[in-house]
Amino acid sequence: MSAFPPIRRVQRPFVHGFTAIELMVTIAIVAILAALAAPSFNPLLERWRVRNGTEAMVSALYFARSEALKRGGNIQIKKTPDSTDGCTQAPTNEDWGCGWGVYSADDSGTLTLLRSFAVPTRIQVSIKDSSGAIQIDRWGAVTGVSAKGVSVTPVGGDNSSPAAQGICVAAGGRVKVIGNPPC
Repeated sequence: MSAFPPIRRVQRPFVHGFTAIELMVTIAIVAILAALAAPSFNPLLERWRVRNGTEAMVSALYFARSEALKRGGNIQIKKTPDSTDGCTQAPTNEDWGCGWGVYSADDSGTLTLLRSFAVPTRIQVSIKDSSGAIQIDRWGAVTGVSAKGVSVTPVGGDNSSPAAQGICVAAGGRVKVIGNPPC
């Protein structure tokens, strides 16, 4: 007999899962596929931003019109001035890239903000021949113009960009979104 007891092997249960190497290879493959797919998302993001900016302007126009009917007129949509909250996309009266607000004017001319509208980043909103404000009368009509054309485009893009949209506002207050700006 030997002085040592016999060696017994202990069987470990089979473990399910990934090894660290398998996990790292999977992550590397996913990262490479994501890097290849990222550039194709750019046009999608541009269209999404432009659509959000278009919807914000249409919403402001409808809100201003309903407030004008409710309050008997004296409603303005005014652009947010350049350099407000660090925004630099509205240097002229035609550029509305920093957003806008709907205001009510009392008899003395004092403006009261009813609602403000922000613009998504990296889009340009412009209204040709704009004074920086749109007036809505007591009947919900846009005063002083026969039609207003709003162009919403990606930053650096122009009206020929596939993402560009236009908003046509008739003098009577009718709003129509088109794919080929301006009106």
